[in-house]
Amino acid sequence: MRLMRKNKSVWRSFGHAFEGFWYALRHERNLRFHSVITLLIILFGWGYGLERHEWGMLVLAILFVLLSELVNSAVEYAVDTASMEWSKTAKAAKDAAAAVPLMAAVGAIVVGCVLFLDPPRIWAALVKLFTTPASFLIGAVLVIGGTVFIIKGGAKDDD
Repeated sequence: MRLMRKNKSVWRSFGHAFEGFWYALRHERNLRFHSVITLLIILFGWGYGLERHEWGMLVLAILFVLLSELVNSAVEYAVDTASMEWSKTAKAAKDAAAAVPLMAAVGAIVVGCVLFLDPPRIWAALVKLFTTPASFLIGAVLVIGGTVFIIKGGAKDDD
């Protein structure tokens, strides 16, 4: 068995990190879903007029969800590589890893409720987003393109 060597270049390390992200984005529907929702929430946050500290809370919640999806994927890939047969412990590892993004998403929903549950501001944000041609177009492209990306955007090959 050939072991992988450490990268000698920081740029090569960044390259591998981006390759890992793009691989997961192409192969993991839930990561695509969370990525599209992230873009929609950011657009809504702009229309909602979030304050600087609110943006900080939102960004941390979003990052936690996306990072937990990536960690879940990494654990699943590692377990699948290590164990080609079904086993109780492999299932337990994958199930526990799957719980991480679920819990992160629940936490992000709580953060979203804290930040966005102000009906007059919600209405003002929707008016701003749907009456400004540029924001309406961006939103429409994100919803339509995002839906297609989530459903059809996965890798068709087995690389």
